[in-house]
Amino acid sequence: MNLSPLNMFVRLSTIKSFTPKEYKGKAFKKWDMEQKKMLISPSYQEGFRMMYTFETDQGTLDLSSSQLGTLLASMYPNPILNQLFEVKTNGKTGLEIRYFFRPIFGSKAAAIVKAAEKSEIIF
Repeated sequence: MNLSPLNMFVRLSTIKSFTPKEYKGKAFKKWDMEQKKMLISPSYQEGFRMMYTFETDQGTLDLSSSQLGTLLASMYPNPILNQLFEVKTNGKTGLEIRYFFRPIFGSKAAAIVKAAEKSEIIF
């Protein structure tokens, strides 16, 4: 999986929306709390879960199988690449936090992108 050095990994907790631009690949990943780093494996190991990596307008983003399923279900039968998605949470933190995605269409999407470009805000 090749990642552009210009597109650093972003966390869902730091963005309000994103547009997937390119699918980069998948791998089994697990966050190591003690070493404070992401462990990556090409094959399944206990405690690891499949993550799908995308280049987005906000940077490189890992999505779990269930998060990717939510994106696909919200857009079916249309593709998810180049579609703006709003990011919402359940309001919890830590391991209890859950993220929800909602596609943004038409003039609302254009207004969000235009405002972000004008103010150089990363949303």
